[in-house]
Amino acid sequence: MGLALAGVALVCLIFLGSLKVSAMVVFMVAMIDVGLLGSLHFFGIRLNAISVVNLVLCVGTCITLR
Repeated sequence: MGLALAGVALVCLIFLGSLKVSAMVVFMVAMIDVGLLGSLHFFGIRLNAISVVNLVLCVGTCITLR
């Protein structure tokens, strides 16, 4: 997850050109991940192929709609 956040930070820094805005984007993506993982734990869902695919789709949708 840390490598993915580093990739997001690098791409945001290149395209946006602002360290402050890039840090805010990385923070929001990290909070989305923490919320999703907390929800998984709360509902007792274990990580398997189906739940991981759903997580990737959910994170992509959250980032796109923000």
